[in-house]
Order: sequence, then C-alpha cells, then structure tokens
Amino acid sequence: AKRHRASRSIGGVYRYRLPLCFVCFFLNVALFTDRTTTAAAGEPARHTPHRPSRMDESEGFAEDPRRRYDVEFFPAGLLQANCVVMRDLATKQAVLFDAGGEGALIVTRVLGLGLKLLAVYCTHAHVDHIMGVPEIKRMMPEVKVYVHEADMPMWDMAQYQCMMIGLSIPRSPIPKPDGGLPVEPFAILPGLMCTVVHTPGHTPGSVCFYFPQLDLLLSGDTLFQGSVGRTDLLGGNAEQLAQSIRQHLYCLPNNTRVIPGHGDETALGFEKQHNMFVRVTTV
Repeated sequence: AKRHRASRSIGGVYRYRLPLCFVCFFLNVALFTDRTTTAAAGEPARHTPHRPSRMDESEGFAEDPRRRYDVEFFPAGLLQANCVVMRDLATKQAVLFDAGGEGALIVTRVLGLGLKLLAVYCTHAHVDHIMGVPEIKRMMPEVKVYVHEADMPMWDMAQYQCMMIGLSIPRSPIPKPDGGLPVEPFAILPGLMCTVVHTPGHTPGSVCFYFPQLDLLLSGDTLFQGSVGRTDLLGGNAEQLAQSIRQHLYCLPNNTRVIPGHGDETALGFEKQHNMFVRVTTV
C-alpha cells in the first residue's frame, strides 16, 4: 500500500498547493513521488520521531544521545520547506533549522513544547527557507539567526526572489542574519556537537549540518531522497553541487539519516547507490 503526501501546515490545517508551474520552478520533481509505508533493509524509512516516555526520559542520556536530543520536522510555508526542531530534553533548549514560513505557528509549536528557542540556522538563503524569520524575530527578538556568509547577498535579495517566482513580496526586508556559521565543529546544544559542511552548488552558501552523535545529516536543498538541489536558479552551479555531494557528503557513514530541505527523509547509503543524479559505484 502506498501513502500520498498532503499539503499540510502545522496544526493539521490543510491548504491548496501553489500552481504547478510555480512549484516545479522552485522544487524538484522528487518531492511529489509517492512513498511506501514500509522500507526494505538499507532503504529510507518514513519519518517516525523518537518520543521517550516522561517517566524514563532522563534515564540513559549519557549512554545514548538519541534519548536526550529529539528531532522532528514538518513542512512550513507555501513551498513546504522542511522546518526542523531539535530539542534537548534535559535542558528544554531548542534550535531551529530553515524557517520557511508560518513563523507564528512555528513559535507556537516551540512554546507548546515548553522550550527555550536559542537560534535559527539556515541551510541557505532561498526565500522558501527564510520567510518565517520575520515573525519569529518579532515574537522572539532574542533568538539569533545564522546563515553562511556566501549567501548574505542572496538574503538581501529576498524581495527580488519572491517577485521572480510569483510569491507575495514582503512589505519590508527580512531582518538581516545575526552572523555567519562556524567553520569548526561547535556545541549547538549542551553536549551536542555540530559540524557545518559547506556544500556550494544549489547556492554559493549552501550548507549541511552534520551531527555524528546522532548519525544525522540535515542536507537542505543539496541532497534529496533520490534527487539533488536545482542548479538553474540564482547562484546555482551543477558541477559544484555534484562535487560537494561526492566529496563532503558521500564520505559520511552509510547509516547516516538524512533530513532534506523538502520531502521525505532518506539514508545516505541508499543515496550513494540509487540517487540517479549523483551516484558512487562503490559503497
């Protein structure tokens, strides 16, 4: 049996998709592929976020980081970019990745979980990944926003990007980022190390966030399930994208869980063998 993805915003409110011409202009065809409800060995499984019970959630944190750090993702904004919430169950702190829209609903979700949001990290500066920032900054001005320095000029062109793809143009510029991204591995949450992997190609400043303790990669629009990011948009470079994936992502362990910028999650070993755009012959 196959399940079909619905266009859904946070809170279960269903919306109509944009006209197909706009969606196809900006997203990959892979986003609309049906996913099976079960997965064979080595194939990507559908999203099943870890939910420890309240009684024992504090037990085993030191032995297994997966029990301490919870990760969930959901589509947000008109172009349904995956927004990722990563929380520390011990300290109730959280960070956010790619606020693509519906910032008020994202804040409501974070507060509903009883979390203190520390920062928003952006995989790149295309508008479908940053349009939620204004509302988040308005409601939580203390929250910091970070993007790679190479995408700062694209951030400043957000209104132009909206015009090019037929989205409503913001009345005021999106608040500027508070800074760039660290070059060296850093503690993104207490006890949790993150490595920012610069993967230019989709945009000059595209990055992925790698968490070796969780065997997790947030790949943004660099790598999708069975596909890769577009390179015919502003700042794109096909050769650079393929090189980024082969040199910086395919060197990671096969069992690495991959949450992309759009669509369902996948596994790195699966993409190495089956991704029709960038594949390796030896895994």
